[in-house]
Amino acid sequence: FPEVSTVTYLSPIGGPTLIFNQTTLDGNSETPAVPSRGFLSYPYHNRHMIFRGNLQHGVPGHLALPLTGSSVNLRGGKRITLLINWWNDKPLGPNCNKVDTKRAKSLGVYDKEGMAALMASPEVQGHRPTAVATERLHVPTARAERERHAVKLAGF
Repeated sequence: FPEVSTVTYLSPIGGPTLIFNQTTLDGNSETPAVPSRGFLSYPYHNRHMIFRGNLQHGVPGHLALPLTGSSVNLRGGKRITLLINWWNDKPLGPNCNKVDTKRAKSLGVYDKEGMAALMASPEVQGHRPTAVATERLHVPTARAERERHAVKLAGF
């Protein structure tokens, strides 16, 4: 499992990411068997989340907020995220497999020459990045404030 997992929301649409206080050592059994706590992170443009890579997580689509007129027009009304994981060791297949050049080209993954051609294309050369507003992350010092978003599962 990755040491660290991240989710960056590129659109404010779709279901939240749910992270449980449940890990798995080998992919076959969970500890604890039934999670007692969880954390929900709803999509918000440029929100970035970092968590331990061995925590069970997913996206419960039924918890998505209803789309409004403006959000339907934004990126086609789709949940768009960028996921990056950091590993100490190379993962085993099927999570990480070598791909030969012929297969990579058939998948649309560029080799060195293809990447050079892509970078020289008018689309890339004409692209001008725009500034993105950033916000300072506020981490509350009071325990009650930090835990107000914690999810308590019924029966636990």
